Amino acid sequence: MEIIENFSITIEDLAKKHGKGQQAIRNYLDRYPEQLQGHYKRENGSTYLDNEAVAFIESKIKPKKVEYEVLNTQLEEKIRELQDKLIQAHEKNLALVEEKHKLELKVTEKEKLIESQDSREKSLIEDNRKQRNLINRFDNELQSAEKKYNELSQELEEAKEEARASSEEAEATRKELEALKSRGLWARIRNK
Repeated sequence: MEIIENFSITIEDLAKKHGKGQQAIRNYLDRYPEQLQGHYKRENGSTYLDNEAVAFIESKIKPKKVEYEVLNTQLEEKIRELQDKLIQAHEKNLALVEEKHKLELKVTEKEKLIESQDSREKSLIEDNRKQRNLINRFDNELQSAEKKYNELSQELEEAKEEARASSEEAEATRKELEALKSRGLWARIRNK
């Protein structure tokens, strides 16, 4: 490809780059003559575009359905990751609740034992205090785990909403493309 001064790409190359026909790119030159005036040059049967024309036309080209599918795939993967984290957080919460329950049972048993055995009272009180401290620590960990669980739940909901919005946008783009394809040649020329 011959490069003409300041004109870096032909219509043909730009069309190939975006999977479009050459006429589709030429239509942009016809639709936006004021914006593209002086930014393209016809020579030797080819039309060359400068960088500003390329950037302008690329900004008008709608993204391909494949890009939406890639985005949806990425969002679905993120949702799966968040669901896995949510499950892990839930399992940790259950384990902490079970451990707390076991410790509470031990404390209750020791409190009863203290009442019945005066001679061992001091050592049992100390054990009881330690286990109460453990219970408090587990309560704190449980609260922290519940907070993390709620955060992950929120992230999951946001990811689901983002995936839904992306799917709706992809569907709207698909319908718009189908509508454009179904219009006759004369209807497309008249509407530009």
